[in-house]
Amino acid sequence: MTEWLTWFQPWWPNLAAFFAMGKHGVYVWGSVAACVLALGLEQWLLAARIRRWQADQAVLQTMNSQQKMPSSLISIVNSATKDRP
Repeated sequence: MTEWLTWFQPWWPNLAAFFAMGKHGVYVWGSVAACVLALGLEQWLLAARIRRWQADQAVLQTMNSQQKMPSSLISIVNSATKDRP
Protein backbone atom coordinates (compact mmCIF):
# COMPACT_ATOMS: atom_id res chain seq x y z
CA MET A 1 0.00 0.00 0.00
CA THR A 2 2.87 2.41 0.61
CA GLU A 3 4.57 1.69 -2.72
CA TRP A 4 2.72 4.51 -4.43
CA LEU A 5 4.03 6.92 -1.76
CA THR A 6 7.59 6.41 -2.98
CA TRP A 7 6.64 8.37 -6.10
CA PHE A 8 6.14 11.45 -3.92
CA GLN A 9 9.54 11.17 -2.25
CA PRO A 10 12.07 13.75 -3.49
CA TRP A 11 15.19 12.41 -5.16
CA TRP A 12 17.50 15.06 -3.70
CA PRO A 13 19.06 14.52 -0.29
CA ASN A 14 18.79 18.14 0.92
CA LEU A 15 17.67 21.57 -0.22
CA ALA A 16 21.15 22.61 -1.38
CA ALA A 17 21.22 19.63 -3.76
CA PHE A 18 17.81 20.65 -5.08
CA PHE A 19 19.00 24.17 -5.86
CA ALA A 20 22.25 22.84 -7.36
CA MET A 21 20.24 20.63 -9.76
CA GLY A 22 23.18 18.33 -10.37
CA LYS A 23 25.56 21.22 -11.21
CA HIS A 24 23.02 22.69 -13.64
CA GLY A 25 21.30 24.94 -11.11
CA VAL A 26 22.83 28.11 -12.54
CA TYR A 27 21.22 27.42 -15.91
CA VAL A 28 17.90 26.21 -14.51
CA TRP A 29 17.39 29.02 -12.00
CA GLY A 30 18.79 31.59 -14.41
CA SER A 31 16.19 30.51 -16.96
CA VAL A 32 13.43 30.66 -14.36
CA ALA A 33 14.54 34.16 -13.34
CA ALA A 34 14.66 35.32 -16.97
CA CYS A 35 11.12 34.03 -17.59
CA VAL A 36 9.77 35.67 -14.44
CA LEU A 37 11.51 38.93 -15.38
CA ALA A 38 10.10 38.82 -18.92
CA LEU A 39 6.56 38.15 -17.70
CA GLY A 40 6.80 40.90 -15.08
CA LEU A 41 8.16 43.37 -17.63
CA GLU A 42 5.34 42.53 -20.03
CA GLN A 43 2.72 43.15 -17.33
CA TRP A 44 4.35 46.45 -16.39
CA LEU A 45 4.52 47.62 -20.02
CA LEU A 46 0.90 46.64 -20.64
CA ALA A 47 -0.23 48.54 -17.55
CA ALA A 48 1.74 51.61 -18.70
CA ARG A 49 0.17 51.37 -22.16
CA ILE A 50 -3.33 51.20 -20.67
CA ARG A 51 -2.65 54.18 -18.40
CA ARG A 52 -1.33 56.18 -21.37
CA TRP A 53 -4.37 55.27 -23.47
CA GLN A 54 -6.74 56.24 -20.64
CA ALA A 55 -4.96 59.59 -20.27
CA ASP A 56 -5.23 60.18 -24.03
CA GLN A 57 -8.92 59.39 -23.93
CA ALA A 58 -9.46 61.78 -21.02
CA VAL A 59 -7.71 64.58 -22.94
CA LEU A 60 -9.75 63.86 -26.05
CA GLN A 61 -12.95 63.80 -24.02
CA THR A 62 -12.07 67.14 -22.41
CA MET A 63 -11.20 68.71 -25.76
CA ASN A 64 -14.34 67.30 -27.30
CA SER A 65 -16.54 68.65 -24.52
CA GLN A 66 -14.94 72.08 -24.77
CA GLN A 67 -15.26 72.04 -28.57
CA LYS A 68 -11.67 73.12 -29.06
CA MET A 69 -11.27 70.67 -31.90
CA PRO A 70 -13.29 70.80 -35.09
CA SER A 71 -15.70 67.90 -35.44
CA SER A 72 -13.88 66.62 -38.54
CA LEU A 73 -10.63 66.38 -36.55
CA ILE A 74 -12.42 64.65 -33.67
CA SER A 75 -13.74 61.96 -36.01
CA ILE A 76 -10.25 61.45 -37.50
CA VAL A 77 -8.64 61.11 -34.06
CA ASN A 78 -11.40 58.79 -32.82
CA SER A 79 -11.07 56.53 -35.85
CA ALA A 80 -7.27 56.45 -35.50
CA THR A 81 -7.48 55.42 -31.83
CA LYS A 82 -10.34 52.96 -32.25
CA ASP A 83 -8.09 49.89 -32.49
CA ARG A 84 -6.00 50.85 -29.44
CA PRO A 85 -6.87 49.11 -26.15
